[in-house]
Amino acid sequence: LNYAYEVLPKDLYDNISEVKNLRITYKTAITEGEKINAKYVLQDGKHIVAIFVEDKLCTLLQLW
Repeated sequence: LNYAYEVLPKDLYDNISEVKNLRITYKTAITEGEKINAKYVLQDGKHIVAIFVEDKLCTLLQLW
């Protein structure tokens, strides 16, 4: 969750207490020492953060 916070837009991060729903989907574990890449997109009213190791999706977070 901490990695996701780093890529959220500032206005969303500042008002995170207004988020009513959070869905976290774990696809693959991230192990210590792996380099991750987090990407953010706003789609259909949901704030989505995808966390990758190389090109492999590891975690998907949806906030709305």
